[in-house]
Amino acid sequence: GKYTSTMNGLREDILKKTLLGLRSIHAKGIIHGDLTPSNIMVDIQGDKLTSLKIIDFGESVDANDPIDCSAEPKTNEDYRGPDYEVEKKLTLNYDLWTFGLLTVTLYCGHEAFYSLVKFDKGKHQAYAEDYDFPTLYDAWFFKKKTQATTNAFKSKWSAHIDEVKKHQCPELPEHILTLIKNCLKIKPSDRPNLQEAMNHLNMGATAKSM
Repeated sequence: GKYTSTMNGLREDILKKTLLGLRSIHAKGIIHGDLTPSNIMVDIQGDKLTSLKIIDFGESVDANDPIDCSAEPKTNEDYRGPDYEVEKKLTLNYDLWTFGLLTVTLYCGHEAFYSLVKFDKGKHQAYAEDYDFPTLYDAWFFKKKTQATTNAFKSKWSAHIDEVKKHQCPELPEHILTLIKNCLKIKPSDRPNLQEAMNHLNMGATAKSM
């Protein structure tokens, strides 16, 4: 309906301005490191976004400092990417992971990992009783990792995002779902860069106008 279309347009404006903000930050060689909803300040007048600022650089990292980049992140674990676990270092692509989770929150209305991992089976009967992704995530991300749990996590991660759309965000636009999946690639170098993410958002706008 018109309301959904208006809200989705506002959400995409927020995402685009967030990407522009990240572009300025990355141009200075800085990884923000903590891109959560509480660190995005917006001013909305009616149904229009009038300003957006990215704040709180307390967990930022110098992308050009090998020692800084090799330190384990201390950010909110619900938004913490697997970069350190996978490569033992952070790159500018770390902020694309948190951007992907921010997008989930923006469209689904829940903290990102409430939607992606920490759902309550009692409140979401659509999930099979043997649905094991939260246990799998905990085993891979927070406990001792094995090749078996790593492979299982990677194989189920993308399919789990589809489940989130199906059961919690059925009106999530397909181009946004694809953007989320691309940003939440386990291997940092597989994620889009900022311009590719922006191009993807613009492609969605073009498709809607045709």
